[in-house]
Amino acid sequence: MSARPCRSLLALLVAVMAGHPAAAEVREIMQLAQTEPAIDEQTLVVFDIDNTLLEPVQTLGSDQWFYYLVDQGKRERRLSENKAIAEAVATWNRVQEDVIVRPVEPDTPALVRRLQERGVRIIALTARTSGAAAITERQLRSIGIDLGRNPLPRPAVREGRRPDTSQPWLGAILFLGENQTKGEALAKVVRSLPEPPSRVVFVDDKAHNTRSVDRALARLRIPVVAFRYGATDARVAAFDPAVAEVQLRWWRRILSDQAARDLDRCSSAPASSAPASSAPASSAPY
Repeated sequence: MSARPCRSLLALLVAVMAGHPAAAEVREIMQLAQTEPAIDEQTLVVFDIDNTLLEPVQTLGSDQWFYYLVDQGKRERRLSENKAIAEAVATWNRVQEDVIVRPVEPDTPALVRRLQERGVRIIALTARTSGAAAITERQLRSIGIDLGRNPLPRPAVREGRRPDTSQPWLGAILFLGENQTKGEALAKVVRSLPEPPSRVVFVDDKAHNTRSVDRALARLRIPVVAFRYGATDARVAAFDPAVAEVQLRWWRRILSDQAARDLDRCSSAPASSAPASSAPASSAPY
């Protein structure tokens, strides 16, 4: 090939790459404190909630239990994807009123407060639905996290439905459900701001969410540092559906994982011995 066609091809490739900015590398972390060097006062910090800011003390009500319910509905009951998600959401939301939660790391609330005291704006982007909005705020407050400080400028955030994202907000929490990508939702939030942030720092336990945000903000040419947070990976990998099944039967008792394991092993404690009023409505997938 002659030099001129080579130069022409190189110019074409450069032009194409300029029109499609490359996404930055997603970083793997095990501690939220590892995000702090990337954050200054002009940064917009965006946290996932489940398995990032908080987790249940017991298996019941966990993020991994939710996805087990979805898979169980599709595999055992032959439900469509949307139907399986809808039924799993109904069951998951119902038990949230009673589950006990804790910070994923003991110092997570202090880290959030420390950033807020510096004037950093923090929001949460969650796959929870708006039906869990009130309990989500209560759970966060129960572990010492108040995301209402340093709110985004209006009209970027207001109570109720926002016309630019068509999604329900409560304070600084955007509830997406399972059928929307976090990248596109966050891009809409950023576009609604009077001034774009100098950088977005996004933290989530799921790699597909960090990649989605990274790509969406790269298209807007907004600097982004996306962190895939793995502090709960071991617990997710160790998920035991039998423990969750026992805890669901004794729903109002809030059994510990160990107590649930002991009951599961005890052949003298049949499922019918559980109080009839302790489980959600029979239409929910157990």
